[in-house]
Amino acid sequence: IVTGSSPYSNVVPNLTSIMEAAALTVTTSEGVPAGDLSAYGRIWDIRYEDAQALTADDITSYTNYIAQGGTLVVIGENTGFMTRNNSIVALISALGGGTITVTDPISDTQTAQPPFNSPNVITDVYFPSPAATEDPGTGAFITKDSGNRGAAIYYARGTLSNAAAGRLMVVFDVNWMTGGYGPDVQDLIDNIIKLP
Repeated sequence: IVTGSSPYSNVVPNLTSIMEAAALTVTTSEGVPAGDLSAYGRIWDIRYEDAQALTADDITSYTNYIAQGGTLVVIGENTGFMTRNNSIVALISALGGGTITVTDPISDTQTAQPPFNSPNVITDVYFPSPAATEDPGTGAFITKDSGNRGAAIYYARGTLSNAAAGRLMVVFDVNWMTGGYGPDVQDLIDNIIKLP
């Protein structure tokens, strides 16, 4: 788990508990670890504030990691945090995932899309404070609202032209990870973790 300063002190404990319940070993790093990241099975970059935008070096490290077959989950935020969000847009572009535009969702309640609606069976997911996009580029929506705007995107293996061996998931909200919301969001986190 890649962290930074955050007023949401319970995000890391909540995510860690769900990962450990899935029999995963969790390592926490403040900022992107230096050097080769290939030893990590999955990386969750849960920084979201504008001061923690992805740097050019972060994007290079993550591109190399995903190109080697890694799985990255990166968290953005609502449209009040566009410096961070735009750095994620730059990462997607560098990976060859197309160009996306971050905007406001039509609704904070979104429908979970296959395969993210299982193994925990979920339909609707409430994001407390999301941004969204109308077009996921070469990816597909993890969730989308009634206006077909998605707060979460999945780039499966083979969909990122510059890192085809790996996978990327993007969620434009950190608040849902605090553990202070319903079982729907906890189940979605678990479904993302358990993606084969």
